[in-house]
Amino acid sequence: MMHQHVWARAGGLLGVAAVMASPLAAQTDRPVELTSSVDEGFTIAVVGDLIIAHSLEHMMSNPRFAEVVGVLQGADVATGNLETQIIDGRTFTGGRGGSTHGAEPEAAEWLKEMGFDIVARPNNHANDFGFEGLVETSRHLDRAGLQHSGFGDTYWAARAARFHTTSRGRVGMVATSENGQPATPGRGEWPGTGGLNPFNVTQYFMVPAESWDAVQELRNLFPNGTGFYARGANTADRIFRISPKNRRCADSSEAGMPAKYRVV
Repeated sequence: MMHQHVWARAGGLLGVAAVMASPLAAQTDRPVELTSSVDEGFTIAVVGDLIIAHSLEHMMSNPRFAEVVGVLQGADVATGNLETQIIDGRTFTGGRGGSTHGAEPEAAEWLKEMGFDIVARPNNHANDFGFEGLVETSRHLDRAGLQHSGFGDTYWAARAARFHTTSRGRVGMVATSENGQPATPGRGEWPGTGGLNPFNVTQYFMVPAESWDAVQELRNLFPNGTGFYARGANTADRIFRISPKNRRCADSSEAGMPAKYRVV
């Protein structure tokens, strides 16, 4: 099931994510900054979640899977979201979080063999094996020559762009997530900590004005807060829960937001 799941995700997204890079037409008075330096026809293949446990060499006999790999290998740059930690279970002694997205060390080489050049690290499974798992994953990726972004031993290393250079152009990536082990900057004499590049946002569940009384009633039933309703953070048009926070729509246009929430 894991193997088919990996193929379905990768194959399903490749069809819409392979892009052709071309020189950008300058729309302002700064043509130098907005002009691409790569030649016409530069391609980037982008997939979604890379959930892999070990080498998938045995799946290359499947023509459809081999076709997906061919697309990756044929692109100038291929990238995806590494939603697993690569560790050696025989020697790993670090912590473990709430799930089991782990891969054997050879998975790093297999990702490189498939054609991937640079991967994103921050996601909701990045903490499955704690900070030690993140560090060991970095070692395996570095050994395989696979560039990765969004994790570092310091706050600024986690936030920095990482680059992959080809004979036809250079591609950079900045990766971030609100999940996992966030890196923190130093304060005064206190050093910061390494970790994942934090994505600091506040999400609001946009509630239509005509339904706001019902949300207020829930707040009134639990004035001191519960496991879902935060204490002391409510206002006339905002009622905070631990996740998500409710916000009264200002008008009908906000109520029609497709995702029903705003990130601010």
